Amino acid sequence: MEKNKIFTYCIFLGIAFYLLWHFVFLDKFLMVNLDDGCMMEPAWQFLTKGSFSAPQFEGIYGLEKIDIYHGRLHMFFQLPFLKLFGPGPNQVRIVSLVSSFLVLMITFLIGNKIYGVTTAFAGVLLLSISGLFILCSHSPRQEMLLTLFIVLSIYLYIIAEEKKNSFLFFTSGLISALSLDVHLNGIMLVLALGLLFFICHKFKFLFTRHFWLWFIGVMVGILWWIAFHILPDPQIFLTQFKGIVLKRGL
Repeated sequence: MEKNKIFTYCIFLGIAFYLLWHFVFLDKFLMVNLDDGCMMEPAWQFLTKGSFSAPQFEGIYGLEKIDIYHGRLHMFFQLPFLKLFGPGPNQVRIVSLVSSFLVLMITFLIGNKIYGVTTAFAGVLLLSISGLFILCSHSPRQEMLLTLFIVLSIYLYIIAEEKKNSFLFFTSGLISALSLDVHLNGIMLVLALGLLFFICHKFKFLFTRHFWLWFIGVMVGILWWIAFHILPDPQIFLTQFKGIVLKRGL
């Protein structure tokens, strides 16, 4: 019993040290760069003026009035820190740091569920010291928040399959589609989970209630994206979308 207490204390101390170390170096590695301003300004403009504008970056990717390329959810998560502490690199990067900690927790839960506690600990340890993981956890960009949406959606899918829980299937689909509002690369998560249904159930998945509840969740997430990216001003959306396509040569 005493050994279990010591082990628990060591875990909590390790977590505290991990978070403190990363917070101290949050604005030092990576060095502050253009992404900090680019990712923060739309959220700051929304906080101060009520619209997701980016006047300092006007013309980049065709973003003339309202920033549609970057996800609204990423900006919404920045708002409390900007409101409390004002604009700054720590305020825009803290979302990635918190997301990275949650990613480690959910990675442990997934690993423990599939492979057991030893493998889960080993996986979390290797992930936490990965150079790319540390880089993304200090970045003002959306990659770590997107990773959080990915692992959370997958974990909910695993639990939903285990318990045959309709609400969890719906939530997994909703979160997978909402990842599109973090970064458009989230479309790969939606496709991957759809493929998982086929792998687990073959073509029978088309006749299961759980798949269609998951699909309804996906549709609700897509409607969210349309509501925040297209409906506010369809003409601006089309102009900016064309600007992004032409700029990237797609």
